[in-house]
Amino acid sequence: MEVEWTEKYRPKTLSEVIGNSKAIAELKKWGKIGRRIKKL
Repeated sequence: MEVEWTEKYRPKTLSEVIGNSKAIAELKKWGKIGRRIKKL
């Protein structure tokens, strides 16, 4: 079975995301909030 290129080349970690630094900062904030909620 062949994997679609969007899945094959998507970033596996947030550090692999390049480009819009403002969007990356928002993603990092969103991730931190999600982890805090999960711990509750």
